[in-house]
Amino acid sequence: NQAPLKKDHLFRIASCTKTFIATLATILHFEGKLDLDDTITNYLPDSITSHVQYADEITIRQLLSHTSGIFGINDNPEWWKAQFSDPTKERTDIEALEFAYDKPAYFEPGAGSKYTNTNYLLAGLILDKALGYHHSQGIRTRILEPLELDSTFYEQHEEFDRTRLSHGYFDFQGDGTAEDYYDLRIDTGHASSALVSTVEDMELFVRSLFTRSDFPDASYRKEFLQELTKLGPGATGEPGETGTGLGIMEYNY
Repeated sequence: NQAPLKKDHLFRIASCTKTFIATLATILHFEGKLDLDDTITNYLPDSITSHVQYADEITIRQLLSHTSGIFGINDNPEWWKAQFSDPTKERTDIEALEFAYDKPAYFEPGAGSKYTNTNYLLAGLILDKALGYHHSQGIRTRILEPLELDSTFYEQHEEFDRTRLSHGYFDFQGDGTAEDYYDLRIDTGHASSALVSTVEDMELFVRSLFTRSDFPDASYRKEFLQELTKLGPGATGEPGETGTGLGIMEYNY
């Protein structure tokens, strides 16, 4: 609509949401509410884990560092067919996870690195279990409020002024025509990519994550940052992705 962008415009930050999820999980680890090295079967019901290969070996840490080997929903063509056949449908976590059910793992847990949204869908459900309520509230009380990130919201679980949400455009059909995807609900309700934020809030979050001595708590600040930035397997030295921490990636250029 030719409206100029302003600093208070909101953007769907997509997979940058994963850093918030991993931050919350690591905070809960130090609070004693979960153990990053617990297997996912300690937190998720059999109705989910029975459909995940190696579920009794996969740890929360491996989910957050993309080293679980779990099949990614985005690699299932049926996922994309379902999304674009009804792009405004808000799918539950379970409805999304079903596109990864009973699919073979890419590798045994810890044997490699493969980025998938499935890892964070499961991580979100684990956070819900550990907290006793939806993880969006945990993000708000443990991250957004302490850091005064007043323009960051969990899109499908929190109210905000949607007139501030910027429009995005993408050539979905591959015909050279950019389409407005403002009304799309692809992953907007899931832990893999649910947040909306501003450039200012994102800058403050990242800066606080690495430089603020009292976040999330001065008593375990050093250990917290070590956990987040500890890289898993996959460091090839080739240009591109070379390793993943907890919601953090290292790139080699």
